[in-house]
Amino acid sequence: MQNRRSASGVDGNDPRRSFAKSVAEPAGMTKRRRRAVFAGIAVVLGVAVAFRLYGLGRLPGINGDEAWYGVQLARLLDGAPFEWRTPHGNIPGPLHSGLLLLLLLFSPRSLTVLRLPSVISSLAQIGLTYAIAKKHFDRPTGVIALLLTASLPINIAYARFGWDPSHSGLAAIVAAHFALSGNVWASALAFVFALLVHPTNVFVAPFLVAVLFGVEHARIGWRGALVRTGLHAALLGAGLAVLGLAAAPGDARAITGDALTRAVDPSAWVASAVLYSRLLSGDSVYQYVVGSGFGAATTLTDLLVGTILLALLVMGGLALRARPFGREAGVVVGWLGSVASFFILVGSDAMRPHLERYAVCLLVPTTLAMTVLLRHALGRANGAVPAIAAGIMATLALAGFGTRYLHQLQTRGSSSHETFWTGPVEPKEEAFRRIAADAEHNGGACIVADSWWVYWPLAFLAQGTNLLVTEPNALPATAPPGGVYLVGFPDGPFERAASRTPALLPRWDIHGAEGRTVLRVWWMPAQLQ
Repeated sequence: MQNRRSASGVDGNDPRRSFAKSVAEPAGMTKRRRRAVFAGIAVVLGVAVAFRLYGLGRLPGINGDEAWYGVQLARLLDGAPFEWRTPHGNIPGPLHSGLLLLLLLFSPRSLTVLRLPSVISSLAQIGLTYAIAKKHFDRPTGVIALLLTASLPINIAYARFGWDPSHSGLAAIVAAHFALSGNVWASALAFVFALLVHPTNVFVAPFLVAVLFGVEHARIGWRGALVRTGLHAALLGAGLAVLGLAAAPGDARAITGDALTRAVDPSAWVASAVLYSRLLSGDSVYQYVVGSGFGAATTLTDLLVGTILLALLVMGGLALRARPFGREAGVVVGWLGSVASFFILVGSDAMRPHLERYAVCLLVPTTLAMTVLLRHALGRANGAVPAIAAGIMATLALAGFGTRYLHQLQTRGSSSHETFWTGPVEPKEEAFRRIAADAEHNGGACIVADSWWVYWPLAFLAQGTNLLVTEPNALPATAPPGGVYLVGFPDGPFERAASRTPALLPRWDIHGAEGRTVLRVWWMPAQLQ
């Protein structure tokens, strides 16, 4: 195997070099500065991990979709009938369902456990990204990729959601590793697995094809690279057959007309670029979950992110142009191919708030391309400079997430969809605890939920208890001894029904941030039903 050496002439695989020295390659850097660099990296990583864990089960409030997975897997463990397609019609992904199944075997029922698989997957992605970038490029490049992956706001936000799109990053970085290794078959198999994780990972294919071509072009020349890449593309194309199993039946669209219109419409490209920058800055996910993004600073943030991307593309691209087409150029071309194909085939609307989960598949190509461009734009000979620049970007991204996401949810709550409303305790979990304590000595009770968003979290928590959770159209013929509890959002159908039904007694108001009522519970004694 060829011995790869860094730009400074030092063996990039030498295990004797410390992590800090690998970032600060120039011999002129003092030990104190190396320690400062290492300390800075450690702080950024520590904050990024803490942001993934803080208030995990309540910030934001649990989405009904998240609890759906928990209920189905709990039914599977109990040998009861379960649904094998998600609410959106897809097959549940193997990563999320597999990890959650293992956790349910050994942990008590809590809403936090629903999100732990995504945290595990996100942390694994961070570690693998560093290892893969270090292996295929060098250690400073690995550090840059590590910092960007750990701090990207949408990566952190989706590590706090318990559903399949949260695992796209882990599946995509594994597929990227095999493409960077020039392993045609393993890359294709990893791509198929990524499709099972979530069907939107189909847009990782252009990235994988370009990366493998770059690797093979540097190794055996363009003729052999075309043959190997053709085989790779054919295998990826054959792997698309798995979409018939993984994706919602009948979900494929006739999109050619729209695609052609978008491809030649300059305004559509501009709109797509703006939404793409907001995807990366975190504005999209902040609007989705919190209900507000950067506000008055949105335009400035868009310009900052857009300028960074454009500067990296120009400066890094010029530096790469002076080198033979290889893996670095393949990463950049593949990133552009994935983003362009996503926009042309799906449209920029799939990056808007509430739909941005469909664009999560673009994050690994984006992160690796930004890493390569940053490494080359700011100088190959000095690993510390691009790493410090990545550290500054990571710090700004974490500051944004801390203030615009966690702090807002903690102090003001969400003004977005009611499922995200929260408080000191997750409201749906708090309502369940109170009902369970109230009904403990009465031989059980029935809980009626006013919506999907309330029903599934309560149904998950009620597994293995004497509490029956149902919907309004599925009330039992005979009420349990503890009566019937109705749980719903303020100003919802139950509140209107309670105003017309004297037998429905107000029981509790569940308060969220700033003392706002975010959930209400009514009670009807069994003898009054």
